[in-house]
Amino acid sequence: MTITVTENDSLILSEETLRETGREIRDAFRALISENGVLPRPTVLSRTWKLDQTLCTRMCGALRNDDPLAALYQLPGPPSLKELTAAATRVRVEPARLQDATEKLRLYENLIRHVGGKKSNLDTLVGSSVIEAREKTEQRSKQSIFRGTTNLYGVQSEAAMTSYFVYPSPEDGFVNELALYGSVGMRRLRPELPILVGGRLLEHIPDGVRANAAELLHRETLHDDGFSTALKEFSTQPFPHVDVIRDGRRLLYVLPGDEGGTYEELTLLFASIERNAFPLRCDANHPAAYFGFVPRNPSKELMLDVFIHQSVWPGLSPRIEMTRNDTTLASTVAPIDRFDFCEVVESLGSEPARRGTRAVPKYEEVLGWVSQNQGWDLGDFRLFRLNVKYPVIGLRYILYFDLPK
Repeated sequence: MTITVTENDSLILSEETLRETGREIRDAFRALISENGVLPRPTVLSRTWKLDQTLCTRMCGALRNDDPLAALYQLPGPPSLKELTAAATRVRVEPARLQDATEKLRLYENLIRHVGGKKSNLDTLVGSSVIEAREKTEQRSKQSIFRGTTNLYGVQSEAAMTSYFVYPSPEDGFVNELALYGSVGMRRLRPELPILVGGRLLEHIPDGVRANAAELLHRETLHDDGFSTALKEFSTQPFPHVDVIRDGRRLLYVLPGDEGGTYEELTLLFASIERNAFPLRCDANHPAAYFGFVPRNPSKELMLDVFIHQSVWPGLSPRIEMTRNDTTLASTVAPIDRFDFCEVVESLGSEPARRGTRAVPKYEEVLGWVSQNQGWDLGDFRLFRLNVKYPVIGLRYILYFDLPK
């Protein structure tokens, strides 16, 4: 990580520079408030120096951090440190310690000036090297996006989910894909607005066999037909009317606006099976298999599960890509379109106890129904899971499996 900022002079903000600067500032203020080399408790510092206890708590927390970058991230802004040096003057701290802290405060102000004059800019820069800081920064930012889009879209969900099941196709050399997807605890805050509640990219299905998609939407059970169906057994009853819109190779499910609608919570789940979705081995058109989700409405959580049958791609694990690229998921993604967030794919194996999730209250019942319907033993599947708090609308979360040759 190296950033060059030029004004009247040039400052190179490498990670090494930030770490050393953080160490100098932390150590100077440690010495300023310590008694015999021991940091006081925040309540004691607040009482004896007559400072706000919240400031003292934050300050002591930062100064106790052994990681200079984390300490730099946790430090309050320069105005708060000026309060501290002013209080040190009042309580007659040793002049040498006060002078050192004052000099390091100027260094701190200069550092912030070179990143645009805001402490939040410095936090973003430092956060890219401190995983804990980075996670907190991303979480706050995504939560702000969630609040704003909830107001604009007039809808929010407790969770958005997609679960893929990948299993051998009767046709040698290919795998089938069953997908469950939908929204859990969706509340319409502005019922008059239409809502996109689901859809599928029918990329592998020939144009000539798409005519039955609308008819099959409300079937009661899954059929191996390559099209989508509402899972009424696990959705809100009665299942609301959904408009089916064909857009090229996309099939969209839209909950129409209702001027007199209610604000009740809805859970709407759908399912589809795609035959011969991917080859077992890579070819010119399929170097990788991909399983993704694109949030279309604000939700507090995203859960993306991929169940891989034990006979399919043994030993392979997925890599995660987050991209704003608006072409098909299989397209090559330019580096400028990629996002690097702190999201982790968990490998949960095949143990039943690890499948449950608080995001989807009846998830284990849904899995049981699907496995019974398909004649599966889920113990034959490996589970990979991506959980995202406050997923970003329009961002593609994709798990790629690089296929064997």
